[in-house]
Amino acid sequence: MATNVVIRLLEGLRGDLPAQIAAERLAFHAAAWKAESDPNAPAWARELDIQLPSSAVDEHRRWLEAAQEDELAGHVSELVLAASSDSWGEHVTSRALDTVAETALLSTNRELGGTELYDPAAGVGGTLARLWAATTTSASRREVLAQEIDKRVASLARANFYVSGATGVVEDGDSLVADRFADRKVGLAVSQPPWGLSWRHYRDTIQSQFTGPLPNVADSQWLFARRMSDKFYTPADGGGRALVYLTSNALLSEGAAEVRRDLLDQDLVDTIIALPSGLTPHSSVPLFAMVLDSAKVTERQGRVQLVDLRAQFTSSRGTSSARSLSPAAAELLRSAMATERNGPISRTVDQSHFRRRRYTARRAAQDSSASWSVEIPGDVNAEVWFEARYPGTAITWESAQRDAYVFETTAAFGSAQRNVESRLSQAGWQRTRLSALLLSPIKPVADQNYLPVGAELIVHRDDDEALGGEDADLHAVVDASLANPDFLNNWLRSELGRESVRVARSQFGGQWRQALVHNRPAELVALLDAIVVPVGRPELQLTVAQASADLHRAQQTLREAVSELWSKPDQASMIVSRFANLGDESLTGWTETLPFPIAGALWTLETKATTEAKHKQAILTLEAYSAYLATVLLSALRNDHELWDEESPRLRAALESVHQTLKRPSFGTWITVCQRLASVFRKRFQAADSEEAARMEALFGGASTAALERLTAPAAVALLETANLRRNQWDGHSGSLSTAESEAQLAHLLETLTELRGLVGDAWRELPLIRAGKASKHGSTFEHDVEVLTGSRAPFVRGTLSYGSMLDTGGLFIGKEGAAVPLPLLPIFTLQPGPNHEVSTGYFFNREERDGSARLVTYQTANSSELSVPRVTLEGLSDLW
Repeated sequence: MATNVVIRLLEGLRGDLPAQIAAERLAFHAAAWKAESDPNAPAWARELDIQLPSSAVDEHRRWLEAAQEDELAGHVSELVLAASSDSWGEHVTSRALDTVAETALLSTNRELGGTELYDPAAGVGGTLARLWAATTTSASRREVLAQEIDKRVASLARANFYVSGATGVVEDGDSLVADRFADRKVGLAVSQPPWGLSWRHYRDTIQSQFTGPLPNVADSQWLFARRMSDKFYTPADGGGRALVYLTSNALLSEGAAEVRRDLLDQDLVDTIIALPSGLTPHSSVPLFAMVLDSAKVTERQGRVQLVDLRAQFTSSRGTSSARSLSPAAAELLRSAMATERNGPISRTVDQSHFRRRRYTARRAAQDSSASWSVEIPGDVNAEVWFEARYPGTAITWESAQRDAYVFETTAAFGSAQRNVESRLSQAGWQRTRLSALLLSPIKPVADQNYLPVGAELIVHRDDDEALGGEDADLHAVVDASLANPDFLNNWLRSELGRESVRVARSQFGGQWRQALVHNRPAELVALLDAIVVPVGRPELQLTVAQASADLHRAQQTLREAVSELWSKPDQASMIVSRFANLGDESLTGWTETLPFPIAGALWTLETKATTEAKHKQAILTLEAYSAYLATVLLSALRNDHELWDEESPRLRAALESVHQTLKRPSFGTWITVCQRLASVFRKRFQAADSEEAARMEALFGGASTAALERLTAPAAVALLETANLRRNQWDGHSGSLSTAESEAQLAHLLETLTELRGLVGDAWRELPLIRAGKASKHGSTFEHDVEVLTGSRAPFVRGTLSYGSMLDTGGLFIGKEGAAVPLPLLPIFTLQPGPNHEVSTGYFFNREERDGSARLVTYQTANSSELSVPRVTLEGLSDLW
């Protein structure tokens, strides 16, 4: 790879030259090398005198002579990237951003005006060089027009374009003050302008050069965008298309509201792409890519497409950027921008979506002092909006006098919050926002070093109770006539309640923590306004709150019974009889929410008649659960290349330390995998970085963070470990078991399964296992005929699900409806047809035989408890060992 050569060359020069000087000289050496055989070489390239050690010159020359055109096109940029410090990083873009620019700008099928490629803040010209290579053909030659304020960097851009084969002009100077291409029109343009660059000292000059609204003098990002759009060809001549990278400040700040309005009035905004943070060298600032187009096709006129790529990234190691785009990102972006239809990562909205009016909302109750601000999109009716957001609660509001224009991108998606609302509606609850129930918000007293890390939110019925309450991130006082505090607190601790709080916090990034630390009440109320909560009749709330307390007591009684079982084994039958019916009903109902690999084993347990048979199958059911959970976690790990490279050696080491291997997996092997990977993923599910949590949700086929946390919870994994330890102890029992001992062991196994159900609940519903069938494409979405492998029996329910990518027919995947990229399941678990080829049986990989075949075993009722299949049918497992 070219990157390896670059690193090796720079490492070899480390003792002779500073990294930046070495990179410069290597870049100019590449230009001088090309000039040797180019009769039309520019004078500056022929006259270069490069001072480098002969060994470095020879190695560099050998690589240049063998390099492909695409490697040469990115060579100078890679040199600068590899040697870049914070100061140099602003002059070069990452390969990920180049990919976004190329994909987004070339997504249109129409013929653009002219042949020029323009960048008013070109840096070393990496993006332009790659864009030139992607758009230039033998029949159509593009011309590069680049301006860079730093003369030293501009000279590197000249070398970059020359080595890449790009033709054109590079000028030095400030393009905002002195446009070197003032008389030129362009068809394609791209720029990553500097962030937060003030133009205060050039106010008069800039005001004389630009027409229309100007941004706040503290930030010049929009000026670079305007410089590009002002050069577009007229629509009659093909128009122009530009991509500019912007920070959230440019999209949302009040100081640029009129610029945004003007762009909308001119119908220049075509697409806004939300990108993962960490794509830029030496910076974690999240960026947005905005596509401007002066000749939008009819279907896109008056409309703007929003694309969300924030979850489509992998971590980068050994590079100047913390993250890179996921392998699927470019194709997802290309597919989304090829259509106006909504898809898994895209929404198309009317321009009025960005016109916002601010309202001050407050509770109508006289004893309430709570008020908060909300912004409503211009394309919705305010009265309808308030009624939908706060149904059944007395909320009054006052509107501001002026509309604001903000390029807010997340509200159009909002799928996580809609999921919370939908699940509440399905359960029959009315819903509102927590802010609508407030009397006053209260925060625990804390010093400036206090940094809340938990997810705890406690509500109370009065101030005195709140001040004496238990420790929490935030205490809030609610109107007890509308919401029973015990009811709300129990719900906020539930899976869906935690998800509601997490979704709300993700909308604020890290701001909610700072609001708590610095006690900013307005921002705290805004956080509560984003939290969806259930409400209902007071008597129903009281009933549910009391029932929740009763169930907690019952759970404690159950734990005490388990302890009693081992201290009084002679009373085992009597103890078990108190809970037998409860356990049976619980486990039977659970099968219908579980994926088939687990449900089939659990249903087989339900069909066993004798204590001995139930005992054996209960162990197999727990092993099946462990094997399937391990399969899902391994599949996710294998599907994330960076995480795989980082964690797979550690996993192998963990297995070897206890003399285990995935070549011959046992119950204990699956437990080790679950322990290791559950911990690895759990840290990412619970990351303060909302993008990392979103990436994990996308990796697991769109599953919610709450469900993933339940499946990987330490308590759930510990139950599986305890079951395996018990199994090993019992297998080592040398004597014959009495009936009481057998029943006691079975009771323990059933209690383990029941407790596991209590911890996991219906979380597996968020990770539906499907077998893919035929697919058809509609816009950016692929509609697949699928079999949903949920429940204990085959044949499976058939249906149609939509995804953002094409799935291999017959393959097993995990993916909710609308997932961008479902998770392909490793063939550790496979479906094998039964005798009539209609009813399938699930088998797990058990070991690799000496003859190269693979042994499979099943944990459910089947004609054959094990099978031998050709090794090729399990292709892809060798990476695991």
